[in-house]
Amino acid sequence: MMHHTETSVRMIALRWHWAAYGILSGFGLLFLAWVLVEEAGQRFGEQWLTVSGLVLSYELVSVWRVLPLNRRADESEVLPVFGPGNSLTLLRGTLIAMLAGFLLLPRPAGWLAWLPAILYILSDFTDFFDGFLARRTNQVTGLGERLDMNHDTLGVLVVTMLAFQYGTVPWWYAVFGFARPVFLFGIWLRQQRGQPVYDLPPNPSRRGFAALQMGFVTAMLFPVLEPPGTTVAATLFMLPFTIGFLYDWFHVSGWLGQVDAVAAQRWRRIWEWVRDYLPLGLRLAVVAIYIFWTQTGLWLPAPWGWLQAIAGFAIGVGFAARFFGIAVLLLLGVQFATLGVNTPGWILLAAGTGLIFLGPGRWAVWGPEEWLVHNRAGDRTGT
Repeated sequence: MMHHTETSVRMIALRWHWAAYGILSGFGLLFLAWVLVEEAGQRFGEQWLTVSGLVLSYELVSVWRVLPLNRRADESEVLPVFGPGNSLTLLRGTLIAMLAGFLLLPRPAGWLAWLPAILYILSDFTDFFDGFLARRTNQVTGLGERLDMNHDTLGVLVVTMLAFQYGTVPWWYAVFGFARPVFLFGIWLRQQRGQPVYDLPPNPSRRGFAALQMGFVTAMLFPVLEPPGTTVAATLFMLPFTIGFLYDWFHVSGWLGQVDAVAAQRWRRIWEWVRDYLPLGLRLAVVAIYIFWTQTGLWLPAPWGWLQAIAGFAIGVGFAARFFGIAVLLLLGVQFATLGVNTPGWILLAAGTGLIFLGPGRWAVWGPEEWLVHNRAGDRTGT
């Protein structure tokens, strides 16, 4: 009886925290709606508030239903508070609801055109730090894991559809935004049919690559980036993830069967060679194209030209190649929009995309982002 009473008290306290989150999020939506009314007109602000309010309501109901999961994996007692990690995850839900409000509306003008990208950048930051705080404070809970997965799925879907609505990415990339919901639905369907569902093999870099995808689609909301460069970049970004989803599906469905050990070792050696040496050729291609552009007058004027020089030098020596690979794609969007499309630009687009996924390869000076690709922030490496 005492245990049941304690659980009830904890759940009541947690529900009060849920209510406080809903109230604060509602005030946040009302404030931003007021800003939009002042800057873009009453009709724009009201339509934004309607859509964002519906999405926030859906999120609140989803959180309410999984409140009993707010406990550590090795404990049965529900935690009476969300904790710093889960609080950031909830904030991410509010930011996604705000972003969703721009669906079905024309792209705002002026400084408001940057607002969707800013909202999703803030969402990306909360996605990074929520897990970090949860692990550092020993408050990793089933609730946090469920909310993190739900918000990842909803956020990617919303931002992808918004980028498609703004004409930045093609329709086939917009369809890719539904990949994770379709993947989860496929697992659920197999379970309903009594078919086996196998666990995915451990892959620490899977989340890191998902973060790269989130960073890319965030950039697609920048108002300075336009087709056709963004169309090709979106297609190049989509292909590795499509292959990854198919590979994961073959695993969970058991289609791969038992892999021959000798064949697996051979493919592993091929992959290691590609990972180590192909990026070196891509780095040289980036530097060569930038040098070629300085000789042909296609170099961007300041300040973009200075950024090109920094990105080219960093990639050439292998300094934070993934990060500067993203910078190359962004600068290429500016180049295509201002100086036109050219063949070296397409090569640069492919090289930058390859570096983002493969990393710097051999003979690189420093790759601080490599740890984040292959690990999770907040993990403790020692005792």
